[in-house]
This record gives sequence, C-alpha cells and structure tokens, in this order.
Amino acid sequence: MTRYREGPDPEYEFPLAGGTTEGADLVMERGAKQGEKMLWDWREKARQGKLDETRKTIAVVVYDSTGNQSLLRFEFQKAWPRSYSPPTLDAQAGNTATEELTIAYDRMKRTM
Repeated sequence: MTRYREGPDPEYEFPLAGGTTEGADLVMERGAKQGEKMLWDWREKARQGKLDETRKTIAVVVYDSTGNQSLLRFEFQKAWPRSYSPPTLDAQAGNTATEELTIAYDRMKRTM
C-alpha cells in the first residue's frame, strides 16, 4: 500500500491501493521414508544453482477428515526449496522421523 497527500490538507495521508505481496514461505513437514529422496534431491538441485530444473509449480491440497474429498487447493508458482531440515536423530523419540522443507515461491493462487 502506498500513501499520498492531497490538496490543501498536507497533514492527512490517504491510502492508495497498489501492488500486493505474498505471505511467508511455505513450510512442509512429512514423515521420512526409507529410500525416498525426492525432497532431498530437489533441494540439492537448488543448492547447486540449477534454477531451470529447480523452479516448479506445486499444489497443496487440503482434504476433509475422511481423506476422500478435497476442500482447498493452492498452487505455488515458480517454487523452489529454500532450506531442508533432515529428521532429528533421537532414540527417545520412537519411530517418528520427520523431514521439513521450506519453500519460497513467486506467486500463490487459490484454485478451489
């Protein structure tokens, strides 16, 4: 938002609609699976500077509690992994191992 002053009233600023900005980065977390390296490989391409291979359009779909009906869908355009956090190695945590990926993007669009 831009602010401007008008006419003989220089003490009051008016808001002027302008360009918008997207929110914060998208943070995704999932259970780590043995042999599944897709997120790691995507992050490695970004780290190596292979931008043409790295930037993708990805979709995030939110389902109802039964997992059968999609409720919301967001598309993130020109998305690329900003950072990757591998699973924490903690013997006390049991069998739960999660990996986290922070994704930067140029545009977000709600399609549903």
